Amino acid sequence: MSSVTKGADAPLQREIERFGAQVFKAAGSKTGIKELPLLARQMMSFAMEDPVFRSQLFRLVDVFPTLRTDEEILSHMKEYFEGAQDGGRFAKIAAVGTRYATSSKLSRGITLSLTRKNLEGVAQHFIAGTSPKEISKVLTRYRVEGILGTVDVLGEKTLTEPEAAAYATRVEELAAELEKAASGWESTKLDFDTKGEFPKSSISVKSSALSAHYHPLSASVGIREVVNRFETVLKSFGGDSLIVFLDMEDYETKPLTWEVFSTLVRDPRFMDYHLGLVVQVYLRESLIDLNRFVSLSQERVKMGGTPLWVRVVKGAYFDSELVKAEAEGYQTPTFVHKVDSDYNFERAVDLLLGSIEYIRPTFGSHNVRSISYLHAKASELNVPSSDYEVQMLYGMADDLAKAVAGLGKRVRMYIPMGELIPGMSYLVRRLLENTANEGFLRQGFASRGSYKALLKAPKPTSDYYRPSSSEHQLALDQPYQHLGTLEFHRPHVSAEFGRALQAISSRSKPYFPLTVPYVGGREIDRGAKEVSINPAHPGDVVSEVINATSELVDEAVSAAMAALSDWSRTPIERRAGYLMEAARWMHDRRKEIAALEVLEAGKPWKEADADVVEAIDFCNYYAHEMVRLGKGVGLLSPKGEHNDMFYRPKGVAAVIGPWNFPLAIPTGMTVAALVAGNTVVLKPAEQTPATAKVLVDAFRAVGLPDGVLNFLPGPGEEVGAHLVRHKDVAVVAFTGSRSVGLEIIETASKWQKGQVHIKKVIAELGGKDAIIVDSDADLDQVVPGVIYSAFGFSGQKCSACSRLIVLRSSAEQVISRVIGAMDTLLVGDPQRPETDMGPLIDYASQQRLKYYSDMAQSQGEVATAKLAIPDEGYYVLPSVALELPKESPVLTEEIFGPLLAVEIAEDLEEAVWLANSTDYALTAGLFSRSPQNIEFIKNELLAGNIYINRHITGAVPGRHPFGGFKMSGIGSKSGGPDYLFQFLDPYVISENTVRQGFTPDIVN
Repeated sequence: MSSVTKGADAPLQREIERFGAQVFKAAGSKTGIKELPLLARQMMSFAMEDPVFRSQLFRLVDVFPTLRTDEEILSHMKEYFEGAQDGGRFAKIAAVGTRYATSSKLSRGITLSLTRKNLEGVAQHFIAGTSPKEISKVLTRYRVEGILGTVDVLGEKTLTEPEAAAYATRVEELAAELEKAASGWESTKLDFDTKGEFPKSSISVKSSALSAHYHPLSASVGIREVVNRFETVLKSFGGDSLIVFLDMEDYETKPLTWEVFSTLVRDPRFMDYHLGLVVQVYLRESLIDLNRFVSLSQERVKMGGTPLWVRVVKGAYFDSELVKAEAEGYQTPTFVHKVDSDYNFERAVDLLLGSIEYIRPTFGSHNVRSISYLHAKASELNVPSSDYEVQMLYGMADDLAKAVAGLGKRVRMYIPMGELIPGMSYLVRRLLENTANEGFLRQGFASRGSYKALLKAPKPTSDYYRPSSSEHQLALDQPYQHLGTLEFHRPHVSAEFGRALQAISSRSKPYFPLTVPYVGGREIDRGAKEVSINPAHPGDVVSEVINATSELVDEAVSAAMAALSDWSRTPIERRAGYLMEAARWMHDRRKEIAALEVLEAGKPWKEADADVVEAIDFCNYYAHEMVRLGKGVGLLSPKGEHNDMFYRPKGVAAVIGPWNFPLAIPTGMTVAALVAGNTVVLKPAEQTPATAKVLVDAFRAVGLPDGVLNFLPGPGEEVGAHLVRHKDVAVVAFTGSRSVGLEIIETASKWQKGQVHIKKVIAELGGKDAIIVDSDADLDQVVPGVIYSAFGFSGQKCSACSRLIVLRSSAEQVISRVIGAMDTLLVGDPQRPETDMGPLIDYASQQRLKYYSDMAQSQGEVATAKLAIPDEGYYVLPSVALELPKESPVLTEEIFGPLLAVEIAEDLEEAVWLANSTDYALTAGLFSRSPQNIEFIKNELLAGNIYINRHITGAVPGRHPFGGFKMSGIGSKSGGPDYLFQFLDPYVISENTVRQGFTPDIVN
């Protein structure tokens, strides 16, 4: 195996330039879009020059297959292009042109005809056919021209079991047709390398399309399903009939794809099959992957199997990987500079050509420098041209492919097969990839740049050499940023979490011996005992709990009052420092804390970890916010007068937390009060006291002064009620049910003897949240967004989607796919990583769900998931309720469980009216690709948090300040810039600076 080359030496570079010049000369200056219709060619040319026009054009391409009527097509054209007037020259031309093109009946007809013809022409240019027979004709044509082909059966991640089965069937049908076609092709030198003859045709298969469970945490299920389906596909043809490549897709499924591939290539039944894997060199760890691949192929060859194929590509998911990494709070797995990917491609060439004895490498690129480097390096290492091949994308560069083939290289075209709608995401990726500023069409041909400049060696940036991961900094001198959830797609992270969970669940019960009140720096171990239990196994005690009493409430408030003076005078930076230290303490134990939530709250792994992350984020965010607020607010000050506004704490804060976010929400309310200078009495939910006590443990560990934070587990009717009534409590922060919240507001409004303030109440009281699906929505976005929003943590979130409002024109398709995806959910013990839905929190919740489900069944129809659930535990099956009368309580009352009610609207205006017709206004969502409709929703939909084209749960402090209005609560939004004001009283200081007839302002 060759060592990694760090630069191109002079002889190598001269050969690169010599060969590259031949390629350019043979290919000419034509682009890869010459066969497009004239107007489509012009559009693509404009797209290369004007990024705004490109963005709007590709949005139209993306949505086009879902537009059902002429009016929908015209309206989307107007919305996209008339809204692009601030773009470049071509965007402005398009804006004016669209306005005139849609101004009369005649012009509209011409516009529609041209639009359909050209967009369909674009799709047909890049997608070779819709059937195996069409594809075999394309392959035959290419063979006549001396070029091979590999066929990609288009299909992104499947969402339902029937979709996965249908994809497998399409692959089998294609394999059968190609096997038949290949039998009629004569063997040529294209079908041989120094190892012998190989199959005449090839297919590329996406693992994610073979299972609806192809996700990191359900890896064991998804891998098993993919392997089973793959085995069936492979057994449908002979080992020497086809080369089968397993496509590599998004980064988080890479470990799964490796496991599928490793399983198949080690299977004795498939030792004579020609199997291949794709490796994306824009990934930082791709050289590690390639070394692993070489070792695997070497192992297989020694076992008597055929050498493995590998396709090296730069990667087509850059934008989505970057967006996902930033949203999730971890470092992007890709290089962020194109030059680094180009450099890494050449290092991959070095590695693979140095291991040619054991592998059959192919290299996917349209970059003439990359192709020329491959040629030059192979010549340097005496690797014959028959032992490697260049792959290119169908529709992108036929002239380049012919040029390279004419220079003696084996070239294979990557040919997509599929319908327009499932192929649209592929098409948009190809268009974006090749019309961007650094794309092949611009750099290689359209720009007609200097050959020599285009053949320069890529020089890696400093970013190329940095580690692929970095530790998150939790410090006041660093800007606040979201911590990010655990990267469960990394096998070692999942294994570590599994061990943390095993360590707790293997203890003798109760897992956590005692949860006790904590008052004035002392643990109180006297009082009546209760237990918190595991809702998945109600016989398992998580912790024994000593309940507080009314008398202990008085002691806790007294302790808080005694600590208030010193704490309120503690410098803001020191108070913020305690929060940061507590955040670090929790961060160091995040897996163990999340494991506790799995047991006590019944949360699946990812949901439990997200709760811990949010708690840490709250500490970090509010610490930074209080430092900002502590600087005061400058006011208008005329000469001779100086005015400032400052803030002082309100006093003792009572915090009453919920069980569904048992650490995050109590933490958010508590640390906001603390950092503002208040002292706190925290009363946790009765179901999850051990989890809430983690916050107390964190602050005790970092030395928070006694009495500043007090902890009182116990029944709400006694402990919570007495706390709210107490005369010395100045602030009540509550998250919970509407009925309890209204009772708290009423109680707090009543003056108690000796009370010297008006109590401030902050209350988040729930929602009846709706997602609206527009007729042009992307269902591949809609379905996972709705499923996660409605059934994540079994629907036990105030932000959960409990109503789905669809337009009649697309209702049947939306509903059928949502129900199909619901049937793929894995319901069971949350200790298992693959579990999507665990139990409800307690028996009362289970009975409440049964009550509403029975009501929905009696009033309309209910589709219940066809799933098995454990006999033990508070489980219910996810359900979709249909055909309900508008006055049904199922549509208006908060249910807090996995029952999704569907409503059908005639148009978007009615959909908004339905969404707004409840007492609540917490969260809501819209899926749409219409800029006009999105703007309408922004103005008309009533909700505290409106999410567009994404799920409606999972607010992140600093990004999505959370909270609603109407009956969803009172007070400002948590995790937002004005939340701390609720725990503070503002005061103004106005100083007269005039002294003995002179004013310092003027003198100075």
